Amino acid sequence: MNNTPTKPTDTLSIALIAAFVCNVQFAFCVFAAAGHHKSEFNPAVNFLSELGASSQNKDPCLFNGSLAILGTGLLIFFIKLRRLSKCSLNGLTACGLWGEVSAVSVIMVGLVPMDVHMGHTSPA
Repeated sequence: MNNTPTKPTDTLSIALIAAFVCNVQFAFCVFAAAGHHKSEFNPAVNFLSELGASSQNKDPCLFNGSLAILGTGLLIFFIKLRRLSKCSLNGLTACGLWGEVSAVSVIMVGLVPMDVHMGHTSPA
């Protein structure tokens, strides 16, 4: 058994690899979801978020699930990045904090599809 403690940069490297793998899986899932689109998907005409709409896509869980996985991988990376900076007041901490907020936003986009109506009403 090797009892040497891991360096903070080692855990950041692992988090960086996880974020990269999550980005690659998202790219593959975008192409797979585009193949399941009810009409021919063209990024010049269609919004990317249409891949997660059940009215536009035969399998929206593929795209939405990949967004949730991507956001989770990025969240882990940005948490490790902020811990590496030891929460000092510098650009690395700000990057980590805003990255965490952005990653949670990506997770929420994946969990709430485009065509889910949450009871919002428009003003008359």
